[in-house]
Amino acid sequence: MISTKPYYDTASARQARFSKTYSAKKAIELAKTYEGSVKLFEDYYQGWYLTPLRQNIREGTALITAAVLFSLCDVIEQFRRGTKSTAKDTGEFVKAELKSVYQKQFGNKIPKKTVDSLVDQIYKLLRNGLHHDLTTRGIHISMSGIATMFKENNGDIVELWFNPSNLLKVIQHDFLEYTKALRNKSEK
Repeated sequence: MISTKPYYDTASARQARFSKTYSAKKAIELAKTYEGSVKLFEDYYQGWYLTPLRQNIREGTALITAAVLFSLCDVIEQFRRGTKSTAKDTGEFVKAELKSVYQKQFGNKIPKKTVDSLVDQIYKLLRNGLHHDLTTRGIHISMSGIATMFKENNGDIVELWFNPSNLLKVIQHDFLEYTKALRNKSEK
């Protein structure tokens, strides 16, 4: 529901707000400066994405966590590029962020081409086909993650484990590094 008056959030037993840190009036004021915009960006995505996901990682939340993290990947990449994604290129944005995150995590241990291939498979299976595949292809979700199988280019069948808790940690780290870089940029 949309309203011009604050509503009561029954889950927290408090009045709902844009931010736990800033009032709407303060947010408008902060948005006028680069440094303020960075603060709002960090506050919003920590408060609306990362903190709730950390609090809710438990059995039965792997699919929800993965879906929300993919959306966050899209948002972070939009900020990096300085342009909005569209229905046609949102997948490209999500995969670009995932490739960046995983390449940083693996470093030179795994070739970039392999990371790119894995991310393409993760995206294809978990973002585009998971709901269908859950019922038709034997994918299962457990407390430790989402498991699936796919065929590599050479025909070998590989079981791929996707761990949303791990992805949350690396995306949170990447998010913090990104906001740190934004702050450093404003200091120059």
